[in-house]
Amino acid sequence: MGIFSHDYIGPRMPRMFSVFLAALLLLQTVPFFAAAEKEDTKSNETSNESTEAAAETAEASETAEASETAEASETTETSAESTEAASEDAEVSAESEETVSAEESHEHFFPDYTLDEYADVMYGTGTIKDNGCSVCCMAVVATYLTGHQYYPDELARWFGGKAENNVDRIRLMAKELQLPMTEAENYDYVKEALREGKIVIQLMNGRSLFTKAQHFILLKGFNEDGKIEVYDPSTYNRNSWRLKDRFENGFGTDEICWGYDGAFIFDPSKMPEEPFVYKEPVREYVEPRYGSLKLTDEETKLLAKLIYVEARGESEEGQQAIAEVVLNRLVSGDFGNSITNMINDESQFVPHRLILTAKPSQAQYEAIDRALYGPYVLPIEVTFYGTVRTTDSKWGTIGGHIFCYPWHYKDSHPDALTK
Repeated sequence: MGIFSHDYIGPRMPRMFSVFLAALLLLQTVPFFAAAEKEDTKSNETSNESTEAAAETAEASETAEASETAEASETTETSAESTEAASEDAEVSAESEETVSAEESHEHFFPDYTLDEYADVMYGTGTIKDNGCSVCCMAVVATYLTGHQYYPDELARWFGGKAENNVDRIRLMAKELQLPMTEAENYDYVKEALREGKIVIQLMNGRSLFTKAQHFILLKGFNEDGKIEVYDPSTYNRNSWRLKDRFENGFGTDEICWGYDGAFIFDPSKMPEEPFVYKEPVREYVEPRYGSLKLTDEETKLLAKLIYVEARGESEEGQQAIAEVVLNRLVSGDFGNSITNMINDESQFVPHRLILTAKPSQAQYEAIDRALYGPYVLPIEVTFYGTVRTTDSKWGTIGGHIFCYPWHYKDSHPDALTK
């Protein structure tokens, strides 16, 4: 039988056909899975790209938000800075207003000075502690009227040696500081002045509530209760059990009248818009002619006593000239080598008993300072003085004294000037 015989072919055809179909199916399936795999890859790539895009979008969103936040923060900071700048401007403006206000209020400011604050400062015939009620009152008045703050030690340095007593010093200070002042004829003038808004420096005597001798106080005006407000530089009076309540609540007009001994009235309404401010004159510098000469405290005091005895009441020039004669004698070597010995030598100067009782003041000590450091009044060769000419070589006259060169000085110095 051949292979095509019916009996043989029958059982083989399905098997071969099945193999053929399987091969065909396999060929068709491979491209499908490849395509599917490719699609999956594309899908994954697309998904990844979407994820990346989403991430980028998120980052962009975060960046935008951060940018907006930063801008908002900068805006806030700018706003804060603007607010701070405005606040600073407001503070500056407020400070300016306060300054103006302070300056305006300072025009009527009563500083509170006490004798104890300036206890050791020389003034007149003593110190501010024991003799300075007048200068403290004047410092308060000058400050109140001008708006420029004057201090007691300043006024003491400028004017303490310029007059014979404290009443004259008040007159001098009012003139030099250009303050509008009149003197009260009696206590009625004082009361009227206070009603008109003026201020008054009043001198009290031993019959008053304030002192057993003489004492200056400042009457500032009436308070709401019709009492007189008083400034007193004495802390002793302020703390006195008899007066403490009155200093707080005011004095009666009768109480201020007790012991009245005169008064100086100052009128604020007569002050100019731009008040005069006193400036201490600048002392001219000259080369000190006595070299390194220094006086001890005892020598200075002794010399001040001599000037007091010889020239108190004389001009500044006249008192300084007495001191210069003593110093000229010392450096000449012809009259001794000690100021103490020369002044105690009655053949050269005044009797010693007059020196012992002398009470020099600020004026005499200032004369010594000028005599030491200049400017000078006399030539260094002038070594004599008296109420009459004491040698044949006259230099000149100052006040009540004639000052002379040594004997026969004009013979060797014909060009020496006579003043």
